[in-house]
Amino acid sequence: MYDNKPAQLRNLPSNLQVLIEASIAERVDFPGRDRQWESIDEALSQGNHSLTKILLDALCKQQDNLRNYNQH
Repeated sequence: MYDNKPAQLRNLPSNLQVLIEASIAERVDFPGRDRQWESIDEALSQGNHSLTKILLDALCKQQDNLRNYNQH
């Protein structure tokens, strides 16, 4: 899980670095978040950066939605 491995970010494309850093900095815990990170980590380990971006976009959007919901 990249939440605890920021040193590994250096080897990733910059767009993925930005999304991972945002997901960590703006972290919102919810059921299934760990499973989403497992999927992200699996896609990264397979070198599938396109799928990784899709999964990270979804994670960030879900965190944004939860943060907005909790503020109302």
